[in-house]
Amino acid sequence: MIWIYEENRIYMLDEKGNLICEANLEKKDPKTVIINRIYVDPNYRNQGFADQTMHTVMEYIRKHQYQVVPVCPYAKAWLEKKQ
Repeated sequence: MIWIYEENRIYMLDEKGNLICEANLEKKDPKTVIINRIYVDPNYRNQGFADQTMHTVMEYIRKHQYQVVPVCPYAKAWLEKKQ
């Protein structure tokens, strides 16, 4: 499975094309990204997909040298724990 990057969304689909997980992002300004939501389909919960999603989002944010504003409670807790 591979990550799909769109302007305000990073997500992963299963082999049948069903959504596994996604991050909804919003550019606040040219250098700041807001993480609005981390979502994992109920069929895939408790398998580490939310953590994988955050790692992927943070790689994207670091690559583009964005500042991050976590609005999503999961993203906020994840960042506090990891940094």
